[in-house]
Amino acid sequence: MSITWTDAGLVGPASGDFSKPVFVLMTDSRLANPLSAAAKLQRGSWVILRFQVGEALPSYAVPLRRLCRQRGLEFLVAGDHRLAAKLRADGLHLSERHARTFCLSTALSWIGGKRPRRWLSVAAHSSRGLAQAARIKANVAILSPVFPTRSHPEVKPLGLCKFQNLSKSARLPVIALGGVSRQTAKRLTQAKLVGLAGISAFTA
Repeated sequence: MSITWTDAGLVGPASGDFSKPVFVLMTDSRLANPLSAAAKLQRGSWVILRFQVGEALPSYAVPLRRLCRQRGLEFLVAGDHRLAAKLRADGLHLSERHARTFCLSTALSWIGGKRPRRWLSVAAHSSRGLAQAARIKANVAILSPVFPTRSHPEVKPLGLCKFQNLSKSARLPVIALGGVSRQTAKRLTQAKLVGLAGISAFTA
């Protein structure tokens, strides 16, 4: 049930569509150039390209996609299936709000329109978010924040006990996000996870 962060990467049981646990690198404004961080990831890890609505496409987007292909990493785009198609991404990531209100038909058609199937991940912050992710048949929910975070210090974390209970009751695989590091990951041994996600966790 649990996963372990080792020098060789994550070790743990398979679950759902995952043959092994994965690291998920999520880009944002704190990660000026994620190429060096992505280059350190083990084969099969994920990279999710995120940027704010209205911002120009980051200059590193195309090189990052190329690097992912070269290194055997899964490349997902957050919130924009048209951009995901343009970049020939391996999947789409939706926020919890988008998973509820987004016009899903076209996006889900793109997700399921090619074999092997593209990935669909959904952010979740509650049992309701997990239920919605399962309802739209996402491959995985990225559940957060498990611990206090530097990116959103004002947001109350779920806490270890609640996070563990949510991960065990979820009807789809779960990845942990929020304050995750090699040290804090040791506290997640009772959670049911298929991976660990972060930004600063992978840049050290």
